[in-house]
Formats: sequence, structure tokens, C-alpha cells
Amino acid sequence: MFIRNFNQQITHRPLRNDTYKETRVAYLKVLLFWIILFSPTVRRLGGNDFVIYILSSTIPIFFLFNKWIDLYSSLGLFFLLCILVFTWPNPSYLYMSVPLVPFVFLRYFKFSILQFDRPLTVIFIALLISYALIQKIHGFFDFELEWFNSSLAKAGKGHLAFEEIRPMSFLAGTPELTFLLSLISTYYFYIKPRIFLFLFFLVLFILSGTRGLILSFLIGLLFSLVDRKKFHNKARRIIYPLVAGSLVYFLLFIFAEAFQSVSGDYGRLSVFGTFYARANIFIEFFSNFSWLDFLYLNATSDGFIFDNVIITLSAKLGIYGLLFYFILLYRLPSNPAANLVISTYVGYSLYADVVYFFYFSVMLVAFTISSSRYYETTLLKRHGI
Repeated sequence: MFIRNFNQQITHRPLRNDTYKETRVAYLKVLLFWIILFSPTVRRLGGNDFVIYILSSTIPIFFLFNKWIDLYSSLGLFFLLCILVFTWPNPSYLYMSVPLVPFVFLRYFKFSILQFDRPLTVIFIALLISYALIQKIHGFFDFELEWFNSSLAKAGKGHLAFEEIRPMSFLAGTPELTFLLSLISTYYFYIKPRIFLFLFFLVLFILSGTRGLILSFLIGLLFSLVDRKKFHNKARRIIYPLVAGSLVYFLLFIFAEAFQSVSGDYGRLSVFGTFYARANIFIEFFSNFSWLDFLYLNATSDGFIFDNVIITLSAKLGIYGLLFYFILLYRLPSNPAANLVISTYVGYSLYADVVYFFYFSVMLVAFTISSSRYYETTLLKRHGI
């Protein structure tokens, strides 16, 4: 008995230093995750300064680099960069290449588990929510308005199109804030079930005002509850939101007058026109798009914003882009939390060109990988390993 305990003490001593080092590295990686997400604030503080814009846009990308890469994602990135060389100065392929970087490196980046109830993360979430509330109540500050009106802001005018303030806090935009709140809601629903915190962040998520994300998250949550076993299938977590989202598209188009008559005045959440416009664009595009066009790259001229990944990939990369996009999502880990987040991401891809959203990719891959590690360690503990 003494020998066994003595051996345990000897074998466990070195692990204490290893555990300390792992904990320190874990904190640094979580800190790095939040620095990447908060980097757009530096861009806005720089105003119309092109140098600050370039530095604040590129440095977060290099933060992700490491020696381990994902083969399939790397080949896709190389393919896009090759197309970029031959189609320059067409910027579409450059904008598509950058969001691929997290898929290339983050899969083996070994982010520690994104535990949203840990002290360091709680501090960042508190800062995030506090600043979002300040923007909602006070309005945007002068440096933010200057950024929106600058030539560097790609989607800045969208924040000024409505009288209602769309808070974005320290993040790149309102969709990024809404998506992050959906991750936190998922965390408190599946990973660390806390009904009060789940409802709290769900309310903030809805109030943030990105309608496509709200609809996609609720559809994904419904599928994950009603068809729990089948929804954990990697293919179904992609197919279900696509089918449900497409059904919503056609319902909006067919019953447009009925929806407009019953929708009340709930601010931007009840604005029906942009939903109807997306349905119209979807139908009009594919009515003029032949099946042979799927075999060609850049089938339509550059400059169009479709707000729909299916259309954008069909127009720019044909069937090759669509297949690669769904293979990337399919290869992400499968667990209840990850599947809900991926379903939300796929559903929102029908309402926005998420293939251009770098910070979406960071959050998506980091959360799915870390949630997978959480479930693995939980199963190991249950089996006493």
C-alpha cells in the first residue's frame, strides 16, 4: 500500500509543473482569442488611416499560424489564391481566402476549452455586453461614425441605414456580436446547462437584432430538441437548416402580403422588405443561371452582393466552391453544442455572405473544436481514464 502511494506521488509530481504550464498556455490562448475578436476596434480608432487598417486586419490572421495545418483546407486556400493570381484585380477570391485561414490552422491550433464561465472570459464578456449597451443607449461615438463614413468601411453604411442603433460592441459588426451571443447561449444550454444564464444570453441574442441569425438559431435549436439523435449526424446538421431556410424563403415570397399585414412595429426585427428582397434575388438568380454555369468559375461579373452563400459560391466558384464549402463544415467535429452552432452558421449563410466573414470562421472553428475537447475529457472522466 505504501509502495503504491509512494509511486503515485513520484509519478504525479512532474505532472504538476506540466499542468501549470498547460494552464498558463491555455490562458494565453483564450486571451489571444479575445484579442483577435476585439481587433476591429483598433481599426475603427484609426479612422481613415490605411496603415492602421492594414495592420489591424492582417496581424490577427498571423496570430493563428502554427506548424500544424489541415490538408484539405490548405488545398482549398491554395486553389483560391491561384485563381486570385489569374483574375487579379478581382477582390472576391482574396476576401474568400482570408476566412479560410482559421479552418487551415485552428483545427490543430488546440485552443483550450472556451469555458464562458471562467474568470478571464467572464471579464471579456462583461466588457462586450457593457459596451454594446452603451452603444444601444448612447448611440455610436464620433470615432465610430467617422469610421462608418470612411472609404475603408465595407459595410459601415449598413449601421446607419436605420434610426435604430445596431450595437456591435468591440467586434467587427452586429452579426459577429449576435453570433458570439449564440455561442454563449449554446454553451449554457448544452455544455454547462444553466437555465437562467441561457435565457439571459438568449434575450441579449434576440435584442442584438440580426434576424437571419435569430431565425437560424431557433430552427437549429428546434431540430436539436425534436430530432436529437438524427440531428447529431454530420450531414443532417447541414441539410436540415438548408431545407428549413429554403422553405422560409419560399414562404416569404408566396405569402408576402400576408406577412406584411400581420407584422407589427418591432423595430428592425419586423422590417420585412429585406427578407423579401433576398427571396426575390434567390429566385431571379437561379431562373437565369443554367446548370452548365455550375462548371465555370466567375460565371457572373464581380461587384454583386447576394447576401446568400449558395448564390455567391455558385456565381464565383461553381459546383467546386459549393462542394468544398460543405466538406469543410462536414469535417468539423460532431457533438450537440457544435452541431447547433454549425446549424446556425449554415442557416445564416442563406441571409449573408458568411464566406467573407473572417471572425465568423474564428468563432465557429474555435468553438466546435473546443466543445469537442470538452466532450472528450468529460467522457474520459466518466470512464475513469
